[in-house]
Amino acid sequence: MIIRLTGAHNAESAKTRLAGIVIDGRVALDAGSLTRSLTLEELQDLRHVFLTHRHYDHIRDLPALAYATPLAGTLHVYGLQDTLDTLSAHLMNNVIYSAYQERTGEDGNPRARFHLLEPDRSVTLGDLVVTPYTANHTAPAVGFHVSGGERSLYYTGDTAPGFSAHLATSPPDILISEVTYSNAGAGDASRNGHMTPALLQREIGSTVAESGWTPRVIVVHLNPAHEQKIAHEVEALRAETGWDITLGAADMALTV
Repeated sequence: MIIRLTGAHNAESAKTRLAGIVIDGRVALDAGSLTRSLTLEELQDLRHVFLTHRHYDHIRDLPALAYATPLAGTLHVYGLQDTLDTLSAHLMNNVIYSAYQERTGEDGNPRARFHLLEPDRSVTLGDLVVTPYTANHTAPAVGFHVSGGERSLYYTGDTAPGFSAHLATSPPDILISEVTYSNAGAGDASRNGHMTPALLQREIGSTVAESGWTPRVIVVHLNPAHEQKIAHEVEALRAETGWDITLGAADMALTV
């Protein structure tokens, strides 16, 4: 699998982009930075978008993606019922943006089609298998295990601790985990359903000890106000544990 991070922060600026991961150029996990990051040609190939939850920084680019690719065929959007309801009611609603899920293209097919995700039930797209697992956040949310052949990744989406059980079942080659706050922001992380470096260490440490899994961890959903402290704490975590852990960045490319 060829993995590209289109964004690795929770706030957008000239130097930071919102959540987004593209796999093999055709499947995306979250849609906060897709149209900002990809060319029109690349967007044409991107026909499947899996959403972790309803929050704006994870869904923002969906209507723009549908608008930009009118001849590329149906855009398939996968999410929990809460996520799909939010899209229909508040974003792709013919008020803020066109309801492409209600419109047909020149080929007679829907411009966008919504697919309901159920936790623990996999979706197979060619050689990729995407399995959603319930996440612990302030809105109904999931993380995704994605496998392609013998290789896999796990993307936490926005979450508080609680996802380690999914890692133990099938340890991924790459863990892409949110770390929104530094350790000093542990209170905010708890209130808002997010992670810190210390929480991440506790969350996956038991899985490492029990399974012998050697993690390769990419940290995303960085809060720019905490990023410098997060970087120092992640480096200390790497030195203490020997884990291959690093901060994600927009346009980072990974091969599994």
